[in-house]
Amino acid sequence: MIANWVSRTSVHLEIMKKAFKVSVTYKINTLFEFLSIGFDFFIQICVWTALYNGRNLVNGVSLSDMISYVMVSSFVSSLSYSGIALKIANQVKDGTIGNELCRPINYKDMIMYHEIGANLFHSICIRLPVVLLFGFLIKVVIPASGLNFLLFFISVIFGITIVYGLNFIYGMLAFWLKTSEYVNFISRALMTLFAGRFVPIWFYPEFLKKIGQVLPFRFITFEPMQIYLGKVDSHQTLVILLSQVIWIAALTIIQQIMWKAVQKHLVIQGG
Repeated sequence: MIANWVSRTSVHLEIMKKAFKVSVTYKINTLFEFLSIGFDFFIQICVWTALYNGRNLVNGVSLSDMISYVMVSSFVSSLSYSGIALKIANQVKDGTIGNELCRPINYKDMIMYHEIGANLFHSICIRLPVVLLFGFLIKVVIPASGLNFLLFFISVIFGITIVYGLNFIYGMLAFWLKTSEYVNFISRALMTLFAGRFVPIWFYPEFLKKIGQVLPFRFITFEPMQIYLGKVDSHQTLVILLSQVIWIAALTIIQQIMWKAVQKHLVIQGG
């Protein structure tokens, strides 16, 4: 059993390594991405500074907290990016899903760890240096303690797991919808609105906050950032982590049910 786990882990690491290396080869794209991230940070800082208009607090949030949220959450969003839903849907549409399922490696593991490898490159080698540069210039808020940072890190890992769970479910819907046109649009729209990636949920109207409370998206970016900025106490932090675990378990069960249904009733459009 241990040998099997070691073997699988080595395969996963190799997939991540290859994806990382592929991303490294696109040097011009890396340069432009680096510059675009810096420009995006500059624009967002200017916008939020103008919106605060000299006020110390808005909804109990300081401008320093808001700017820190913008930069750190962008790093979290980069780590948790997923295009798995669109990839699965396109493979179902063009019929190549059959070839992918015949490979000797687990299909879900293959596409997930490939994406993790690419995300690590874009997050650590491109986005993180920009975050650190702006953080040095603007004095980004840092967690109050090492424990607080550890809990934030754990919450981010849980959030990434939720993202992949959701994207596998979105992707498998294509086996029944027989199209990929709306899968990516819907998943991105829900993630953008309810994860608080661009506008924190602090500033949402009450009806959107209530909707967000019953959905898993806020646990991807917003809640980890609340832990990072110290906006929640120890009890609330534990509730957040426990809620993430519950969502992970629920999404895993849904995935397993859908995956079994897919394997039994696989009908490939176009092939």
